[in-house]
Amino acid sequence: MNNKTENIQIKYREHYLKKINGFEVDYNKILNKYLDKIRKIIFDHSNNSGNLNKSSKNTVVKSIKLLNNWLRIETEDIISNYILQTIKIALLGQIKALKWYAEHIGITNSDINKLKNKYNKEKITNIREEIWNKKWSDGLNIDTRLDKLNKTNVKEINNIINKNLNSNNTIIVLFNNIVYRTSNPEGLSYKNQMLRIARTETNSAYRLTQKLIGEDADNVIGIKWNLSTSHPNYSYYEVCERYAKEDHAGLEPGVYKPKDLPEVPHPECLCYLTFLFKN
Repeated sequence: MNNKTENIQIKYREHYLKKINGFEVDYNKILNKYLDKIRKIIFDHSNNSGNLNKSSKNTVVKSIKLLNNWLRIETEDIISNYILQTIKIALLGQIKALKWYAEHIGITNSDINKLKNKYNKEKITNIREEIWNKKWSDGLNIDTRLDKLNKTNVKEINNIINKNLNSNNTIIVLFNNIVYRTSNPEGLSYKNQMLRIARTETNSAYRLTQKLIGEDADNVIGIKWNLSTSHPNYSYYEVCERYAKEDHAGLEPGVYKPKDLPEVPHPECLCYLTFLFKN
């Protein structure tokens, strides 16, 4: 019985993973618009020798700062949208599992009707707000984290402009350096940091939705913490391994009572949850 319901939940979890993999594609479209606008600003303020006009430095810096504010707003919108989509996928997956359980155990779908009434548009928005305002161990929530990255990005681009003017490099070199800072596929480029936030916060939203439904569903007795298939083999007893392998509620290894389920222990944690039903 639990194997079937677990498979249903894993299927929807895979649907979420496919969805979040599309974030990079969608975010690249925003970044390409951003870089195209920067290219225009730089070329509009260059001389016949292909260098940035020193007299235009303040204008360029102010224009790029405004452009970064636009990027900040676009980034917030796309992350918020993906969090909402994640919550809806999680909700559908859990209801599907609860429905299958009720049909095959021969009980009424009281949980289903109750959840459908409770988890309406307003409830989904409230879950999104809880994720958005959640502070991590560094004291930052999504808003403050985006603000901090925006300020850092502006500062770094200003540094790139100053170095370009001092070295008298062409605007092609200047633009390529900004592109590298923004979209470098390795390291802590602006894009990579946004991908990290998107993966972390959508996964948090998925698990919070499961936790809340587990608390509300009468037929759920526990929530099992499962290690991701990509979980590394650490040389020490890592926190997720402890969550997945220890007996927390006297049910079976890795199972918590819904109200006692711990929060996501670290950024980009891809461990997943499944319900343990009454038999």
